[in-house]
Amino acid sequence: MTIPPLCNQNSHGRKAMRACDSASDMISNLPSDILDNILTCLPIRDAARTCVLSKIWRFKWLYLSELVFDEAFSGMGTSPGDTVWSTRIYEILLLHRGPLRKFVLSNPELLCGPPIYWIILLLSQKNIQECKFSPKPGIYYEFPLTLFSCTHLTHLSLSQCDFRRPPEFIGFSNLISVEFNRIDMSTHAFRTFLSICRLLERLKLDSLSEIGDLDINAPNLKYLYLHGMFKESPASFDVNNKK
Repeated sequence: MTIPPLCNQNSHGRKAMRACDSASDMISNLPSDILDNILTCLPIRDAARTCVLSKIWRFKWLYLSELVFDEAFSGMGTSPGDTVWSTRIYEILLLHRGPLRKFVLSNPELLCGPPIYWIILLLSQKNIQECKFSPKPGIYYEFPLTLFSCTHLTHLSLSQCDFRRPPEFIGFSNLISVEFNRIDMSTHAFRTFLSICRLLERLKLDSLSEIGDLDINAPNLKYLYLHGMFKESPASFDVNNKK
């Protein structure tokens, strides 16, 4: 009887082990879009921890299409004016690879300080499509003008901030959804903002106390939500071309 060479036995054994490992690690072999959906369901800290699972997972979290930074990210140890965590967010964005579709920042302390300006500037370079900034009730901040460099925005949600549009801004040409909650914005500024967002389909306004007589000219508007104490009664609101 002829005995096969040992090298062949080792070769077959290694192939069998690799096949077994491949079959047992089904999650790693899932399509990239499914893996992205799984990782985006995790808090950003837990998604980053997957880098220790294996070489295959080492950089997967850096390709997340959505990044959510809230109190679960920074913990409860931050204080107003503390820029440590906002600096870390900036560093994460520097490391991030691939397209970034959605960005959420809901920790009030992370909205303070110079790093937020650079964070939004990086988002504009990544052609961000959805942005949501929502601090705790009662905490107001001045929103940086770098937001208006995010020209690929399709969804924008802002809460409790001083919203000032630069004179040279020509509009968000792709914006289809806007949510404003307790925004410090004049009636004239609001009208001008809407007039240069021609694709707007969804508009939600909550407690915009400085807004008076609304004249909403939005040809593609499909959803309108108004809530709160306005300067004028809701009956005086004029919504033109609403479908």
